[in-house]
Amino acid sequence: QGRELKNPLAGLLRCSKCGKVLALCTTSTKGSGTTRVYKYDVFRHRREYNCWCAAIRAKFVYPAVSDALRNYIADFQVKIDDNGEKKAEAHAKVISTMERNLEELKAKRKKIMVFFEDDVYTEEEFLERKKEINDDITMLSAQIETARSTQPVEVDYREKVVKFTEVLEAFENPSVSAKAKNDLLKEIICSIDYSRESQKSPF
Repeated sequence: QGRELKNPLAGLLRCSKCGKVLALCTTSTKGSGTTRVYKYDVFRHRREYNCWCAAIRAKFVYPAVSDALRNYIADFQVKIDDNGEKKAEAHAKVISTMERNLEELKAKRKKIMVFFEDDVYTEEEFLERKKEINDDITMLSAQIETARSTQPVEVDYREKVVKFTEVLEAFENPSVSAKAKNDLLKEIICSIDYSRESQKSPF
C-alpha cells in the first residue's frame, strides 16, 4: 500500500521555467538566540543543473491558491451579472435569422425563374433581377460564415461558480485529506506556475 499523500498541490505546482514539479518538504531552523528547533513545510525545486528557483514556505503558497480561486469565482460572477452566458445564445439566434433569410432569397430566385418561363419577366428583367438576388445571396452567405467563425463558446458560468466554490471550501478545510484536495484541484487546474529567482546557485 502506498504512502498517504501529504501534498495537496502534488503534480500541480511547477517551475515556470523548466516545468518541473516542486516537492513539498519539511525543513527546520533554530530560533534566534535559542536552541529551539522550528519545523515547517516548504515547496522546493528539485536540483537541476540548468534551472533552479528559491524555495517558498507552504504557508505562503496555500493562501495564494485560495486567492486565485476566489478571483476566478468573482470573475465568473461578473460574467453572470453581465449576462455573459447569454451572448452565445443571442449570437446563435442571429445566425439562425440570417440562415432563414438566405433560404428566402433562394426561394425568390426559383420564383423569378418561374416568372421568366411564364413570360411574366422579359429576359432583361429576369437577368437583372437574378443578378440582384445572386449578389444578395453571396453577401449573406459570407456574413453567415463570418458569424459562424466568430461564434462564442457557450459557458455555464453558474456551474463554474458552484464547482470552484466546492474546490475552494475543500481546499481550506483542514479536515479534508490532501489527496481529496489534490483530486478536486486537478478537476479544474492543469498546473500552477511558480517563479522565484534564487540568489545563489544550489551547487
